[in-house]
Amino acid sequence: MQEKAAKDEATIFELTGRLENLETEGEGGETVADLMGRLERLEEEGVSKDAQIISLTKKDEEWNANATSMEERVTIQEATVLQLTEMLKTQNKHSDTLSETVENQKKLLAESYTMIDQLNTKLQEKTSINDTMGDRISSLSQECESLTSACNSLTQAAALDEEIIAQLKLNLAEETAAMEDWKDLYIQSLSQPQQPHGRMGMGVPASELSIHGIIAEKDRRFAELNDRFSECYGQLLASQAGNFVLPISRPPTTATVIVNIPLAPLLTTLLVLINLAFLANPRPWEAQKSRSNWSVDFNSDAVCDSTGSATQRKASKTVADASVQIEDSAHEQIIVELRDSLGKLTEALSLNRQELAIALAEATAKDLHITSLTEARRELQTLFSAMQEKAVKDEATIVELTGRLANLEAEGASKNARIASLMMKDEEWRSDTTSMQSIIAFQEGALLQLGDILKTQNKHKDTLSETVKNQKKVLAENDTIVIGINAKLTERSSENDTMKHRISSLTEECEKLNNLCKWSTEATARDEETIVQLKLKLVETTAEAGDWKDLYIQSLSQPHQPRMRTDVPLSALSIQGILEEKDRRIAELNDKLSECYGQLVASQTDALVGRFPIPPTVIVGGSAGGLGSEYGHRSWPMFSSAPISSSLT
Repeated sequence: MQEKAAKDEATIFELTGRLENLETEGEGGETVADLMGRLERLEEEGVSKDAQIISLTKKDEEWNANATSMEERVTIQEATVLQLTEMLKTQNKHSDTLSETVENQKKLLAESYTMIDQLNTKLQEKTSINDTMGDRISSLSQECESLTSACNSLTQAAALDEEIIAQLKLNLAEETAAMEDWKDLYIQSLSQPQQPHGRMGMGVPASELSIHGIIAEKDRRFAELNDRFSECYGQLLASQAGNFVLPISRPPTTATVIVNIPLAPLLTTLLVLINLAFLANPRPWEAQKSRSNWSVDFNSDAVCDSTGSATQRKASKTVADASVQIEDSAHEQIIVELRDSLGKLTEALSLNRQELAIALAEATAKDLHITSLTEARRELQTLFSAMQEKAVKDEATIVELTGRLANLEAEGASKNARIASLMMKDEEWRSDTTSMQSIIAFQEGALLQLGDILKTQNKHKDTLSETVKNQKKVLAENDTIVIGINAKLTERSSENDTMKHRISSLTEECEKLNNLCKWSTEATARDEETIVQLKLKLVETTAEAGDWKDLYIQSLSQPHQPRMRTDVPLSALSIQGILEEKDRRIAELNDKLSECYGQLVASQTDALVGRFPIPPTVIVGGSAGGLGSEYGHRSWPMFSSAPISSSLT
């Protein structure tokens, strides 16, 4: 690329020198310029001579035209004098006619003014009548607007009263329903001691139960579990006293039973467990002693086991948290190292990008320099070729210009002769024109005199014509005024009829609005009376519902039913609170029953196999009619129990 740039610079230097030589040679050849100057001067002289010839020719034509026009003008002026004489006679006759017309139109104007005065009087009478009726309409409109606003306010009050009535009816219906609910609950609570099962023991689906049925079912369930717990507790006391009772008598519809296991396989399994326990513990009396202690202090052992399992879970959670923290610290260290390496790579990449940008800028500058040198060489070569072509053209131009100079000199001589002849002819036309102008001046004097007379007649005629025109204009204006007044009279008559109709319609509307206001006032009074009655009835219903609620709550605390164990006062309980309290009592009694069954089975197993300790295992199942699924699965220490199923949701 550098060698190419050097070659381009040398070529440019050579072409520049050759171009200067051509310009030097061109400065010595001034022949073309001289010839061009002479040619331009001759052409300018020829143009000026052509302009002079044209102006003289036009002047000759103008003199000829003027002479012709002067002859025609003399003839025309003679005819004009005759015409003006006839026109004077005609205008005199026309002026007489206009005078008669002016007198006639004066009479018509007087009549039209009289008619206009009469019509204006009628129009004023109609206008006063319409103004009176307009005042009446405005007063009626204001009265209608006041009645309308009053009716609107009464309508809004009626709508508000209807909303209040609807809300009071809704509240009354709710309070009535609540009263009926508390009344039914109280009646059912009174009938429970005699009929503990009621209609809920008939297998009614849970989806068809009402709130009263659900409460009755929970009471029945609680009573059933209470009976079963009493029976189980009695059997447990009998078993601990030394009475061996193998079958546990329970109702056929119990919710918690021992899974149906044959007696012979059960005994075989128990003997195997006894042998294993004896091999594992050669001092069975100590185990039996601890077993008896466990039977007596079951609740304390359960608390200890639950505390130990909680401590074990807390320790395992602490170990898991420590391992997670170690992994998080390791991950954070790896992330820091990766970020450091990424920053170093980013810095190196930015340095490489800067070096690459510098190299690209240098290469671009070199390319631009080479391109500029190439363009300069091309321009110089083009300029050199143009200079050579110009030298050849100059030689041909010199020959051509010499021929044109000779032709222009010959044309100049002929134009000079033409100009001289035209100037002589111009002098001849001047003398002829002077004689014709004297004749025209005499005729113009005669025409001026006739024109003055005619102007005087025209002024008189114009005055009469203007008078007639003004009178016609005034008559037309008066006719227009009459037509306008008649139209206004017609309009006032129609407005009068419209106003009469409007007054009648406004009167009817005011009567209707007055009747509507009276009806709305009566309806508002009726609605207010209804609101007062509904409020009184709502207060009575609310008080009655409160009385039934108090009766039901008092029935819950009576001696024939166990009192609910809760810190909330009975008077503050709602339906939902009562249901939750019953569920809690059922769940508590179910847990106690499971514990009692476990102890009973353990005591029966001790009675079968002797004084060897066997960890009791009780499998508790559920029946189709129980209530336990809402309480969840509960596992007691040293026991395994299945959840109690329920069809009641």
